[in-house]
Amino acid sequence: MTGKHVARGLLLAAGMLLAGCGGMEVAEEQSPSLETREDQFICNEVGTYHKWIYYDDAAMTVAVGERMCDCDGPSSWGRSTAFYREVSGDCP
Repeated sequence: MTGKHVARGLLLAAGMLLAGCGGMEVAEEQSPSLETREDQFICNEVGTYHKWIYYDDAAMTVAVGERMCDCDGPSSWGRSTAFYREVSGDCP
């Protein structure tokens, strides 16, 4: 009977590992810098600008990064988060 309990325990542990239970979460502070991310953005609309402003939380009071397709070309600083505002318009 002990062998059955051990086998069930091993199957349960393997199932939990495969389901992702107990895995390590990635902290928000570990999000990559906008300058080094692989999904760099490409600005290809002439005469318009787009700006994404990233904030540290849902209150959106402290900016922690920006991605811009400015009238003078692309630029970025800081880091991206799940909290952002998008601004766009025509170049002067």
